[in-house]
Amino acid sequence: MDNEIVQGTIISVVSKETAKGDEYKHISVMKENSQDVLELNVFDGQADFNKLIEGNAYSFTLVTKNGYTNLDSINELPDGKQIKLSDEQVAVASDVSYKNKSVPKKSYNVKSYFTTLNKVECEIAKKGKFTYISWVEAWSKLKAIYPKSTSKVYENEQGAPYFQVFNNLMVKVGVTVEDIEHICWYPVLDNYNKAIPMDEIEVFALNKSLQRAFAKAIAMHGLGLYVFQGEDLPTVDIEEVN
Repeated sequence: MDNEIVQGTIISVVSKETAKGDEYKHISVMKENSQDVLELNVFDGQADFNKLIEGNAYSFTLVTKNGYTNLDSINELPDGKQIKLSDEQVAVASDVSYKNKSVPKKSYNVKSYFTTLNKVECEIAKKGKFTYISWVEAWSKLKAIYPKSTSKVYENEQGAPYFQVFNNLMVKVGVTVEDIEHICWYPVLDNYNKAIPMDEIEVFALNKSLQRAFAKAIAMHGLGLYVFQGEDLPTVDIEEVN
């Protein structure tokens, strides 16, 4: 049995489970001064999962037995030691990260899309006691940063864009950013944020609720999320675009 110590940078971390339901992390490591990428599985006890961060460098101890090489342990780098990837390494790292769907293509550091969107300032306005952000404003800002973002209106078995819940109707809208979908359920409401009885609902009210759900699904990705703080109080609404 042979041991080898390799220093390198984690370029991808993907959470997985074994057939028995045990969690582990599949990591991709760019070796120092090399474009070689190691694909390793990390189980509980080999490393603190919270410290496995994309873009951070570590010292990896590998053990080879019967022709197979596996991870033995992960350690912090010596004090003052830093590893900076070259442009060529970044190109390889970006491709590996994208294939593992761990971080956006052409990015290998830990900065997440949520962090990016959460810092975007949106134009907000007030209508009476309600504060709102236009779905047009939110969608425009989102597409400018992540142009491959998509949205989806879910339909019931009859192909209608609503679902009956108890004696009311709800709509369901999903927004996908960087392969992650957030879905928002939203009741069909009137201008006072009160549920409309089923026999009184018109297409116009249904359309407004779809727009509200759309804007809130975008906010769940980080953009304009601050507008929804304290939404358990009747002080937050989304602009009703005619």
